[in-house]
Amino acid sequence: MTSTGLMARQVMPARAARRTGTADVRATTPWRPGEHRFVALALTVAVVILGIAWYGAGGTVDWTEQVRWTALAVLGVTVACTGIGIWLGLGLRRVRAEHRAVLLAVKARRDRLRAPARAAGPAAGRVTRVGMRHHHAPDCLLVAGKDMRALTAGDLDLVACGVCAGERSELSINTTARDER
Repeated sequence: MTSTGLMARQVMPARAARRTGTADVRATTPWRPGEHRFVALALTVAVVILGIAWYGAGGTVDWTEQVRWTALAVLGVTVACTGIGIWLGLGLRRVRAEHRAVLLAVKARRDRLRAPARAAGPAAGRVTRVGMRHHHAPDCLLVAGKDMRALTAGDLDLVACGVCAGERSELSINTTARDER
């Protein structure tokens, strides 16, 4: 038993679960496994070239011969930079594609929310105004001449107008008119 009272085999599933979480993170990177191998190969080749250039330049004292070895070292750095540049470019291309997809999804959602309410049911085609507690038919006398807007998702708590809903009693008109002020 460990100090917490658990046996080692009881702790192992928790460790395995943590390791699988790491695998999930690796699956969400913008690079494919082949691209990781490509950049590793490019960097390995670059390090080998740099090692050869360093070893060759270290054994000479003649400046003209060292320049040749320096040119080889520049080739090694170029191989490394090209490999990393290609690798980053591939990842950036996938990140941009994902960014575009997210923007299109957000735009579609925004357009859906901005669209006028087309709900099926008693609130379809109804209008309201900021400060009102009721929603009305567009031809209701209580909203005639006022700047109205279509119902939105935020107007679900409004009550139907008693005048334009068919209740035409004097009491209903007076209480509704008072509510509109």
